[in-house]
Amino acid sequence: MSRNSNRTSAPKPQTPLRPSVPSAPHAPPNPFGLSFVIPTEVVSLPSKGKYYDPQSSIFNRETVEIKQMTAKQEEILSNMGYLEDGSMIERLISSILIDTSVNAAELMPADQNAIIIAARRSSYGNLYEVEQACGSCKSNHIFTFDLDKTAIKEGIPEDVALLEDSGYFQFELPQTGLKTVIKVLTSSDEAYLREQGEKATKLKIENSETVNFLRRVIISVNGITDTALLNELYEVLPVLDIRKVKKTLRDITPSLDTSQEVACSGCGITTESEVPFSLGFFWPDL
Repeated sequence: MSRNSNRTSAPKPQTPLRPSVPSAPHAPPNPFGLSFVIPTEVVSLPSKGKYYDPQSSIFNRETVEIKQMTAKQEEILSNMGYLEDGSMIERLISSILIDTSVNAAELMPADQNAIIIAARRSSYGNLYEVEQACGSCKSNHIFTFDLDKTAIKEGIPEDVALLEDSGYFQFELPQTGLKTVIKVLTSSDEAYLREQGEKATKLKIENSETVNFLRRVIISVNGITDTALLNELYEVLPVLDIRKVKKTLRDITPSLDTSQEVACSGCGITTESEVPFSLGFFWPDL
């Protein structure tokens, strides 16, 4: 017998046990044949994001992505309280924007309109039927608008300079020669001006719509931004200069052109008209 026969052999290395991985649960069958992922689409903004404050989440953004409307949006559209307080459109836009950092209230009206039209088109189709008075036969008939027929209108007059680092515009007033910097009004700016007028009417107090407008649209004059000094200037600014400010704002404000030729369903006469935004816009006859 070998003297090594009493030696035990070295244990064989064992393969380490691998923890068992539970199998993934089977997804329940989908009997509807529909995807549970809400479709989205990209909307081009008329402003291309160029005319917003650099601190805005929408600055220099040419597009936004939105979700198709579902039950959540139906509830917003059915809430009469939102309609009465004027918040329905902004609530609707906020609910369909993929990027929740975008504040619907700070969007320019043209950008809001582009989003609203896209949402309506993706939910109900591109054809929009409206009953309204016909200018030819003088009777109420159906007019059919095609929401695909929209165009972005924008342009800057030659005597106006875009300050690209701020999104503001600079030009010279015709009578005083003052160098004036203005901004494009947002939806919240326009809402503020309306509220000021309504409040003054309700309280029966003096209100200058023109001065309020200048306060809201003008950023600086000859480099001066002091509010007190600017308020004094607004009270004595010549009407020719005021009209220049208003005209320049109209010229630089991007818009969504929805005008198109539509035929009266009664007399067949074709006229050019813009898409009317009314309560029926989101309540088509199905």
